[in-house]
Amino acid sequence: MKKVCKIIVKFILTTLLITIISGILMFTTIWYLDFTLCEDLTSKYDYLFKDIYKENTMMGHDLYKLKVIAYYDDYAKIYCVNGNEETGSKGGDILRFKKEEGKWVYDSWIDTVWSNRGSADGYMWPYGR
Repeated sequence: MKKVCKIIVKFILTTLLITIISGILMFTTIWYLDFTLCEDLTSKYDYLFKDIYKENTMMGHDLYKLKVIAYYDDYAKIYCVNGNEETGSKGGDILRFKKEEGKWVYDSWIDTVWSNRGSADGYMWPYGR
């Protein structure tokens, strides 16, 4: 009976360990692929949006970082980290741009991910959500 119990406990622990390792590997793989896609889109298309993000009246500040998180023929989602040196305010916003008559134009504000002034205090993952 003791031998059977040891075998069952060993089986359960091995199964649990395999499940945990599989979950970690899956999470890491998804994160890596999503991050790689975001960086690839940014390296290809960020130049299209560096100036027009200011069309959003909320974005009258300096741009610190811009990430292209989704890009399609007719619209794109952009993550912008911006701030104002004088006031010390900083924030991260997701904006949507659309293509009209061959030109990219600001379409809408999607979300404020975080801000050091106000109630937005979050993170954005996966990047391409």
